[in-house]
Amino acid sequence: LGPVRIAYPQAVPFKPSFVKTAIDVYEHTPVVVATFAAGALDDTRVLRGSVHVQACNDQICLPPSKLAVSIPLAE
Repeated sequence: LGPVRIAYPQAVPFKPSFVKTAIDVYEHTPVVVATFAAGALDDTRVLRGSVHVQACNDQICLPPSKLAVSIPLAE
């Protein structure tokens, strides 16, 4: 089962030289918090998922990437 809620950090407006209007981005190391129903992860040792990211600077944005995430859960 998936999370019942996902909380994202506050985005920051960023206006690269190649766009007309600012885009919302996350800077540095953003923290995303996923909340699961009570007991939903009882039999889970490792939580696996993916994060979609796209790196940009003032001159260029790299193509979007999908990163695999694996989080060991405490017993």
